Amino acid sequence: MSTLLIAVAPLFAAVNDVIPALETTALDNQKVAIPAPAPRKAYILIFGFQRDSDKPMAAWDHLIAPAYAGNPQIGYYAIPVLEGVPGLIKPVILRGMRRSLSPEQQSRYAPIFEGAAAIKKAVDFGDAHFAYVTVISPERRVVWSTHAAASEQAFVQLRKALEPLLK
Repeated sequence: MSTLLIAVAPLFAAVNDVIPALETTALDNQKVAIPAPAPRKAYILIFGFQRDSDKPMAAWDHLIAPAYAGNPQIGYYAIPVLEGVPGLIKPVILRGMRRSLSPEQQSRYAPIFEGAAAIKKAVDFGDAHFAYVTVISPERRVVWSTHAAASEQAFVQLRKALEPLLK
């Protein structure tokens, strides 16, 4: 397994790590599968592992959504990882998330409740306060990943990582 570090700290690209297959329901109650049955050329996934990661996730969503939400070639989702949340608390958290997001955003936010360890490994998890943004191939191979704060510079790197997949 090879790892390529980009000179722009703290950007990180984990080449060949694999995100596990995911099946969940978005906050608008639509089923989400990664990989999707319909062919996609790429996926952009934003993972958050703690309540404090909601602001970094929203900042990334603000940059990514105008450019890629609705693009049929790209599966784009923000995925709060809620593994370990007690069953009685889950509906309360989901209700709060729905209230804080527009209907359009709800279609992109797809919380999951299991598989955190494999996802953390694939995104080179280090701090739960960050959002972890990945670009993955249809085979779920990570081609680019960062836990840097949302910025134009990081967004340019994301776009560059997507280009070869969309050709």
